[in-house]
Amino acid sequence: MRKADLARLLGVSNQQASKYVDGQNQPRIEALVKMAEHFNVALDDLVLVDLAKGAGRPFGEGMADQVQDADEQTRELNKLLRLRIAELERNLKATDPDLASELGIE
Repeated sequence: MRKADLARLLGVSNQQASKYVDGQNQPRIEALVKMAEHFNVALDDLVLVDLAKGAGRPFGEGMADQVQDADEQTRELNKLLRLRIAELERNLKATDPDLASELGIE
């Protein structure tokens, strides 16, 4: 991914994306969540593990299956949460469009 693509994904300037990539600045949690979702990696892997080195998680070998199961459960829960939030936003737009607009729900 080019730095310009990363900047677009995160909604930051190209310069800011370069600083993230070069390790000069740390991204905000919202940006980390977007990156984890985009690259389909667990947020803790994105934050705690040097993925470029192909290193595994900082847990023991014996916990790999449990961690993988937990990651899958987390992905499923996140998917359900996104669906529920979308449903709530639709309901709010239908029942109180002014409040929805005020909250930035379009």
